[in-house]
Parts: sequence; C-alpha cells; structure tokens
Amino acid sequence: MKVLHISPTYFADDSVIGGGERYAESLASALSDRVETTFLAFGPAEKNYHAGRLKVRILKTQWKVRGRLSNPVALGMFGEINRTDIVHCHQYHILASNLAIIYGALKGKKVFVSDLGGWGENILPLVDLQRFVDGFLCISEYSRRLLQPRAPSSVIYGGTDFARLPVPAAPQRNYVLYVGRILPHKGVNYLVEAVDRRLPLHIVGRPYHQAYFQYLQELARGKNVAFFTDVNDEELVQQYGHALVTVLPSVYMDVYGVVHRNTELLGLVVLESMALGTPVICSRVASLPELVEDGVNGFLVRPNSPGEIAEKINLLAGNPELVEQMGRAARKTVEERFTWEMVAQRCLKAYRELSRFNPA
Repeated sequence: MKVLHISPTYFADDSVIGGGERYAESLASALSDRVETTFLAFGPAEKNYHAGRLKVRILKTQWKVRGRLSNPVALGMFGEINRTDIVHCHQYHILASNLAIIYGALKGKKVFVSDLGGWGENILPLVDLQRFVDGFLCISEYSRRLLQPRAPSSVIYGGTDFARLPVPAAPQRNYVLYVGRILPHKGVNYLVEAVDRRLPLHIVGRPYHQAYFQYLQELARGKNVAFFTDVNDEELVQQYGHALVTVLPSVYMDVYGVVHRNTELLGLVVLESMALGTPVICSRVASLPELVEDGVNGFLVRPNSPGEIAEKINLLAGNPELVEQMGRAARKTVEERFTWEMVAQRCLKAYRELSRFNPA
C-alpha cells in the first residue's frame, strides 16, 4: 500500500507554523511507520528529503489562487498521484485538493479528505466533488457536523508526540500559558483581561494579524504579560511543563465582530498541554468539549467570558493539589485516546473500511 498526503502548506518558517500544518505532517509521519507514505506540500522552492521513513516532497508553487499562500497549485502533484494507491487531501476547499480528488478518482485511486479548517472555497462549484471521495476522515465530531459529508466518514481525531515525553520537573508552577497563533478568533484578548498583575501570563505564538497583536500589547500594559513569538519544540515543552494552566479562550465571534464557524476543529494545543501533565481551561466551543472533561482534566468556560476564565485560574492558583490531580487525569486522557500511533491506526482502519481497500 502506498499513501500520498497532500497539504497546501507545511510546518516551517518559510510556510506556516500552525496546527493544521503540524497535523498533516504528524499523521503522515505516523503512517510511514506502517506503510509507504509520501507527504507532498507546496512552497517557494523545490525540496525532496526523508524525515525518518517519511518521504517529503515540497513542490515549487506555480500559481496561488487569488494570491493566497493557503491555495497553491503545482502540476508535479499529478505525477505523485500516479505513483500511489491512496490519495489523502488535507483541506477540502482549495484548488489543489479539488483537482487531486477528481484526478485521483479518474485514475482509480482511493481518495480521502480531512478538512483542517483552512480558508477558501471549492473552485469547481458545478462539480459534485463528494461523488469522487471514498471517505472523509474528520478530525472531530464537530468538524464532521460542520462539513455534513454525504460520502462515508469517520472521526479519527489527532494526537501529539509529546505523550512520549516525561512530564517536566516543575517545582513551581507560577504562570498562566497561552499557546497558538495570535489571531482574533483565538480570543487571547479575553485571557489578557482575565489575568491580574500578581500572576504572570506567557503568550507563545506567532502573530499573523498585526493590528490584533498591537491591540493585545496595549491591553497588556501594566500587567505581567510576556510574548514569545519564536519558540522551538524543546522550549515549548518547558513552557507547558512549568505552567499552572494552559488557556485556550477561542471564540465564535471575535473582538471585531467577525464570526468564525471553523474555529478549533481540533485543539492540538490542548492535547500537547494535557500530554505534559498541565491542565487546561478552554472555551466551550467547537471540538474542545470532545477533548476536555469539565472538572476532571480541565475546565470549560463560556466563550468571550474573561470573568469565568479568571475564576478558574484563581481556583487552580490556590489549589496545587487540584492542579496535580487534573494534570494526571489530563495525561491519562492523551495516553488512552490521543497519541499519533492511535490516530494512524484509526486512519488505516478507515482507509480499509470506507473504501473496502484490499492492500496488495
């Protein structure tokens, strides 16, 4: 069995540092331990290399739909499709996926799609793309409800490699943590409002919306808030491991009044924090209630609610035993449900069951 994963972008400085990019590459890497797997994406220059057993091919982008980095096309993908058995597209509403779905089906390949919440729209609106798809492999029940696929579907969720790591020694958990891209739908402004001057807040992530980043910096004046915009995985592990709690305050409607239906199709940040024994506080939006059991491995709060966030932070700050108890439960949740090995097993099972695929 040969599997080809196609993603518009990849997890790197010259592409995009984000959860969707980490998801696509991590799943492909986990699958490569079991079957021959190629990860294909698009970028500013051609690259070909191996990451462990995973073959990685970055095609030089020949055209961007409406100039968007998230909607690239290069003709070289058709040759890779010819050489594979299974085509797995990450993102549904982009031209590269539209073309890969149709071409793959016409060439007799089994075609699967995981939508990761990227911006765009199907460029071939008059074509019923779902008739060419063997199955949608959704990353949460919420994403499946949002997509409403007519083709067969399965929820495979996502995972984290951090579950393999020991919980960092943390003699003192003395700050609140946010990890993620700095964008309005992440609701970071409500977290900044929630913290007082006594407890430090670390905001870890890249700013992809300069006006919002400046707004957060102004909001943080007079508070103990530090921004970390360039953190590698080793440093990130330490940030998680020494935090009192990780907060993901995502919203459906941001501070500018913009509605985001695709917010948090899967909160990988939540899984990373839980894997390292740090409890979480999350908004009760999208997929997050599928990951967090309120009062057991973390807390769920109403979106756009700095008061509720502050209440839960203060509860944890005054109860170190509760922090440790929730941290242990969080780690157990990830070990039992959300490792990449488990996701790869669910993915392979879906390949076989949804398409009745018979591996050679």
